[in-house]
Amino acid sequence: MRMRFDTPFDRWLRVSGITPRRLALEADVSRPTVLRMRKGSIGRAATRAKLAAACSALIGRRVTESELFWTGSQ
Repeated sequence: MRMRFDTPFDRWLRVSGITPRRLALEADVSRPTVLRMRKGSIGRAATRAKLAAACSALIGRRVTESELFWTGSQ
């Protein structure tokens, strides 16, 4: 059973068909780190950048952090 969270990042992963495990491997971060980010943790800037780059590589187009994560203005 896969957990679902009401965050832009988790929704984006589901729509794109990317599993958290696959993303963690591509981004070279731990699965618990991906889970924390899916839950809504803001995380470090470097981690957000790694995840955005890995998402870009997995789907074949540029993905920005603003597509994946809440910003302070929302």
